[in-house]
Amino acid sequence: MQTHYCGQCRRYMNSSSCSIHGAKSIILVDTERVKAQTVPAAHQSAIPSQSLSGIPLSKGQQDPSRPIARPEKTVKNPSLKPLSLDLTRSKNEASDTTKILRFRESERMLHWAIAVPFMMCWLSALILFVIYNPEPTRPFRDVFSWIHRISGVSLILFPSLVMIRRRDEYKIHLYNIKCAWLWTLNDLKWLALMALAAVSKKIVLPEQGKFNAAEKVNFMSVMVACPLFIVTGLLIWLHQIAWAAWLVHAFLALLVSPTMLGHIYMATVNPDTKTGLRGMISGYVDRQWARHHYGAWYRQHFEKKISAGQVGSGSALPPDHHLNIRCPSCSETMSVPWSWALQKAFAVKPIFCLNCGAKVESITAISDQQELQRIKRQSEKKTAGVPPRT
Repeated sequence: MQTHYCGQCRRYMNSSSCSIHGAKSIILVDTERVKAQTVPAAHQSAIPSQSLSGIPLSKGQQDPSRPIARPEKTVKNPSLKPLSLDLTRSKNEASDTTKILRFRESERMLHWAIAVPFMMCWLSALILFVIYNPEPTRPFRDVFSWIHRISGVSLILFPSLVMIRRRDEYKIHLYNIKCAWLWTLNDLKWLALMALAAVSKKIVLPEQGKFNAAEKVNFMSVMVACPLFIVTGLLIWLHQIAWAAWLVHAFLALLVSPTMLGHIYMATVNPDTKTGLRGMISGYVDRQWARHHYGAWYRQHFEKKISAGQVGSGSALPPDHHLNIRCPSCSETMSVPWSWALQKAFAVKPIFCLNCGAKVESITAISDQQELQRIKRQSEKKTAGVPPRT
């Protein structure tokens, strides 16, 4: 059986072109003749005098079309050997352990799908109220009026598209709603001490969950106000009880403005909390920052549950040929079958943590020699894909 092989990066390819070096470095190799292993000294004479591509080889010359045999690492216990599966097939380094995942992609998409149209509505309404209400005949009033209307329609359309597109992750949004509406005594204490803590560093605020009390207030106000904004806005647009609808519309704007402006200030200006804005852009925040500002949430999801001495000296392979994958972000361990992990690796598909949703860049495990040989035999059958590194 023949398959494509890149002579530059020394990997088997699924296609006739390497994503890094292009098609020039691709050659066809016979997988029955090529074995990625060290040739014993007793069989040195059996090495062919020409490469797979037909180029004559001198004594001691390395065949560029053959995979380079990598020396096995020496380990203290001969029955155990490290096995590394690269799940990304890229040059990316391992995940930074100082960062943890705070918001998944679907959470960030929904946040900005609401925040951007909402801010456009608020700014255009402020311009219409302050500049054009006293003098409606001023130029460009219709421009700002249509900006306000289009933003209002976007406030309906964008979040709906996000929820439809990422409907498989609806549970995380239900969890966030539960966190925002579930209040404790610590939340009330946090609100009472918030102003004093901003002035004096001696004031220690109570630990918070995924959202602090101020964020909960903003979450709840937006969740209640947005549907009312949409309904009253449509009534004003369609000239149905427009005067009463406008009063409710304006009253809601006055109620929501302080929490919205405070939220923007804390996310962009306040030096102690503006670090959190990165979590709504990339998804990741500093581990120590999260531990300080959201202690209860951090302990629940990211505190290391495996302390020193809990790991036994037995075989590192769990029963039933399962693989324990430890997330570098939240330190949680998930148990998955070997066959499932290998299928993901051969299909070049990422693995995501079942607890925090972070992408697992690589897997490093320890298995006994017999199990390692079984995995090798299984990987050799997958000649169409990229074999795992050993």
